[in-house]
Amino acid sequence: FRFQKHLNKQTISIRVDVMNFIKKHWFVLFLLAALTLGLLFPSAGIALSMGNITTTVLIITIFFITGLTLPVEKLKSGLREYRVHIFLQLFIFIVIPLYFFLTLKMFDKYFTDNLTIGIYALACLPTTVSSCIMFTQISRGNVVTAIFNATLANILGVLVSPILLSLFLNTAGDAMALEDILRVFTGLGYKIVVPLIVGIIVHRFRPGIFSGIKSTLSIVSNIALLIIIFMSFAKHAGEFFQANFGRTMIVMCVYLALSYLVFTVLSFGISRALKLDREFTITALYVAPQKTMALGITLITTFFAGKNISIGLILLPLLFYYPWQMIVSGVIRSILISRTPARS
Repeated sequence: FRFQKHLNKQTISIRVDVMNFIKKHWFVLFLLAALTLGLLFPSAGIALSMGNITTTVLIITIFFITGLTLPVEKLKSGLREYRVHIFLQLFIFIVIPLYFFLTLKMFDKYFTDNLTIGIYALACLPTTVSSCIMFTQISRGNVVTAIFNATLANILGVLVSPILLSLFLNTAGDAMALEDILRVFTGLGYKIVVPLIVGIIVHRFRPGIFSGIKSTLSIVSNIALLIIIFMSFAKHAGEFFQANFGRTMIVMCVYLALSYLVFTVLSFGISRALKLDREFTITALYVAPQKTMALGITLITTFFAGKNISIGLILLPLLFYYPWQMIVSGVIRSILISRTPARS
């Protein structure tokens, strides 16, 4: 009887641990599920997309929600620390793209054209909004600075990221015609800018309406991203089963994983060289190297819409980089918490 009671307690404990794990990492788990389902059931994804109509509706929904929850009011209060802001914005839009531009040439023989474009697209993206702020807060960094730079980078990214990616493609010999560039900005305008502004206006004049359902809005936004990923992979499922694709993926994952560690060390080193205090250094560790998935998927799907190109393959670098940055940030958070004295 005692053995049975002990066994029941262990079973309950395991179930609780599994449920906690799923609750904590549900997005990454569902991300893997969306990739797998897109590859196994491509016809369902193609039917669901309805000629990209579904994707457009989902993108507009995502950025309307982003506007509702974007802490734009923090921009004013964060203006004082201009040295930190300049450092972080230059790191996001200059240092990381330059690093990939210089190092990616060494791996030309391993990567297909689509994966190379995907890495360039990843390089041009702004930082995350939610995760870098969350990690900064629980690691006792400067939250206002994280909010300021995450918000500013994502607003700038709507304009800067397509320009940087166009420059990369031009340098790689795949220049875009002027009408294609105008099409990209028009698409980003009505898919991102308009719903984002509408969401910000609603938040500004009716701040209390959605304050109680922020977590629900976040879940809706993440589900919309997962559906877009599922449809994107379904459209080009056949290209994932080509010869040597496994070796290519291994090289890409190792390259991106090491690159993220380089960015983390660089952000720490520059913070120390600038003599930033502990709070700002912690903020830089999370804000500088991270890349957003929401704007990234939207930019890539809009940028290459209507082109004979595998959007699923182009998304792969971002889809690896995003979970990896969460893992590394979690490790950094554990190290920082263990070395930080408890507040009285």
